[in-house]
Amino acid sequence: EYVQQRSVDVPEYRVMKQSGPDHARKYECAVFIGNKLMGRGTGTSKKAGEQAAAHEALEKLKKNNK
Repeated sequence: EYVQQRSVDVPEYRVMKQSGPDHARKYECAVFIGNKLMGRGTGTSKKAGEQAAAHEALEKLKKNNK
């Protein structure tokens, strides 16, 4: 929402790596705005990894807009 209010680019989430057995999978995700990597995150589900990446990107964007 933060990016969409301030930009025409829509965030794109990508799973960069999956590891671990099926019952304990770990996902490393990244969020890109345009072609720029804005955040990375890890979680036990794709959604959790994406949320962690979004959190990092949001913190970076807030810091840059001060």
